[in-house]
Amino acid sequence: MLAERLPGQPRPAHLDGSSPGDFGFDPLGLGEKWATTPSGQATYLGNRVPWGNLQVILAMKAFSIAFVEAQRGYEKDREKQKYPSGPFDPLNFSKNPKQFEECKLKELKNGRLAVIAFMGFSVVL
Repeated sequence: MLAERLPGQPRPAHLDGSSPGDFGFDPLGLGEKWATTPSGQATYLGNRVPWGNLQVILAMKAFSIAFVEAQRGYEKDREKQKYPSGPFDPLNFSKNPKQFEECKLKELKNGRLAVIAFMGFSVVL
């Protein structure tokens, strides 16, 4: 017999023990089947997309990223190709060398922490 979700409370219908890891506890209702399949119309963040399907959206994103990176690649000076500097530096971090080095170090530490977190998720799952 399956354990009760909360003692004294009836078990919700979506917690019937048929799913892996279903131990009868889902206080936020995250295991409830509330997602519906789109009816052929592509949506992005809940808004209808007037052009095509997911492949078209992905192709447009890939093209736009490739275009921006190609424009950055045309720069001859290697230092100007790096971010944040060159054409996109809205907060002018590259103007102050001390602040620029501090931001680079913070970004490096953030990337390392993200890799360690991903490894942790991979090992646990």
